[in-house]
Amino acid sequence: MATEPNTRIFKVTDNNMLQYAKALRLIFMEDQAAFVLRDPDFATPYETNWDGLITTAESHPTDEQVDDLLTQKTNDVEAQMRLCRNKWMDTKPFIKKAFPNNPTIWNEFGFNDYKDVDHSQAGLIKFMRLVHLTAVKYTAQLTAVNYTIAMIAEIETLRAALSLANDLQEKFKKDIPVLTQQRVDKHNAVYTVCQTVCETGKLIFRDDYANYQKYLLPASDESPALFILKGKVIQPAIGPPPTPGSPASGGTPVEDVTVTVQGLPAITTQTDSNGNYGFGSIPPGTYTINFGKPGYMPHSVPGVVITDLANAVTLNVTLTPMP
Repeated sequence: MATEPNTRIFKVTDNNMLQYAKALRLIFMEDQAAFVLRDPDFATPYETNWDGLITTAESHPTDEQVDDLLTQKTNDVEAQMRLCRNKWMDTKPFIKKAFPNNPTIWNEFGFNDYKDVDHSQAGLIKFMRLVHLTAVKYTAQLTAVNYTIAMIAEIETLRAALSLANDLQEKFKKDIPVLTQQRVDKHNAVYTVCQTVCETGKLIFRDDYANYQKYLLPASDESPALFILKGKVIQPAIGPPPTPGSPASGGTPVEDVTVTVQGLPAITTQTDSNGNYGFGSIPPGTYTINFGKPGYMPHSVPGVVITDLANAVTLNVTLTPMP
């Protein structure tokens, strides 16, 4: 019985997850001694093995690259079909010259079939085989009108090239689900390590709000219950500008926005590929929250009151691109 395919275990994009994983790995290496004290399994070569998983995932073809490869194979097939069509057009005059006013033999060569197969890969392959076999049958008549044996042989050469290109294209189509599954598995393996490291990191630094923040997963994947301040950052949809102070709605998520709690320089985070961000631990107080990304107008929200997790704050904002 076939096994069910694995699915992605994270909500951000593959690139966003790998970017996060590489940064988290460097953070982990700075704190590795604390991790090893808690669990010796985190000792070297843990970080090396993790880097290997990241490299393997990064080297696997993306969906876009797979699409590009399929397009190239489709182009290869079309190029071979064009050569076969041209060969047939070049061959027809010699057939008519060898067999003038003889539609029966013309149709033996496929005159009456070509219009039904000229845009069919399988049909054109079969057609070219028929043309070649018939040309071999009438070699004497064709060579008598200067359609040489080499020209007859080229019919089969072009048919074989088209057949090979078609086979490679069809095989690649069948390989796509396998490539997709391999990509999912390799990225999941990286993210699983991120989950393990973050789970332990949050335990080690549960009383250190700055270091605790470093071990939160991307906001789209972390448990919302762990955020004392969270939200989403978007840029306006095409149309009238948003009303100042209105919550984010519609628009396009903005990734890699730096979100900073003013007055707590160690407390900063970035939005993930879905535009989400979150802070897991902030001392009670009233703060200004700053949002910034190159190419966008800076944005600040003053007077944000932080108390405790039971009264978590949701702060959605809209960033306006620079004019």
